[in-house]
Amino acid sequence: MKNKYLIFILLSWKIIIAQDIKIDTFSFESINSLYPDSVVFLHYPLIKTSSQKINDAINEDVKNRLTYNQYPDVPVDSAVKMWADEDIGSVVEMNFKVTYSKNDLISFHITTMFYGAYMTLNTDYFTYNYKTGKPLEINQIVDTNGYFKEMVLLERDKQYEREFQEIPKTLEYDDKELVEETLEMFRPYYDECRKSFHFEKFALYDNYLAIIEECYLPHVIAAGTPEVLLHYKYDSIKKHLKIHL
Repeated sequence: MKNKYLIFILLSWKIIIAQDIKIDTFSFESINSLYPDSVVFLHYPLIKTSSQKINDAINEDVKNRLTYNQYPDVPVDSAVKMWADEDIGSVVEMNFKVTYSKNDLISFHITTMFYGAYMTLNTDYFTYNYKTGKPLEINQIVDTNGYFKEMVLLERDKQYEREFQEIPKTLEYDDKELVEETLEMFRPYYDECRKSFHFEKFALYDNYLAIIEECYLPHVIAAGTPEVLLHYKYDSIKKHLKIHL
C-alpha cells in the first residue's frame, strides 16, 4: 500500500536565465484523487542569485503571495507542499514560466490547477528586481495615470464589447430570441468584471507589457468567459515607461 506520507523530491533542474540569476525547480509528488493511478509532480520555482539575502527575500515573498500568507514561518518548500496537499491534494497541477529576465528584472508566473467541485485554473504573476530583491508594482513600470490609463481602459471596454457580441457564436446559438435572452443574462457579469478592473496584475515579456485582466463567471456559464488581452509593445509606450525595458 502506498504510504500517504510523501517524501519531498528536489530535482536538480536549473533554468539559467541570466548570468547572475537562475531558477531551480522544486518538484514534489502530488497527493490527489484526480489521477489516483498516476504519479504527478508539481513544479515550483526557487530563485537563486549570488546573494542569499535576496534569494530569501524573493522566495519568501513568492511563497506568501501564492499561499495567501498561510505559512509565514514555514520554510518555502515545506509551506508550498503543505498548501498544495490541503483538502487531500486540492492542487493537481502546478508549473511556472519565466517571461522576462533583463535589466535586473525577472518576471514569471505560476499556473495552478485546483480540484474541487469543479476544476479551477489560476495564474499568479510575479516581477522582481533581482539586484534588490524587491517586488515591482505596475506604477513603477509605467505611468498608470493620464493618457496610458485612458488608452488601456478604452481598449479594455472595446474588447469586452467584442467578446460580449461573440457570446451567441461561442455558445452556437442561432435562435434570435434565445440570443437576446442569453445576452441579457450575461450583461451584468460582464459589467461587473469591467467595474472590478484594477491596474495591479501585470507581466513583462521580451517585447511587450501585459496588463492582466481576469473575469470569472459562474461555472454554469463559464463557456462565455471573455478573453481580454491588453498587450503593449515597449516601443509603442516608450514615453510612458518609467524604467528601461
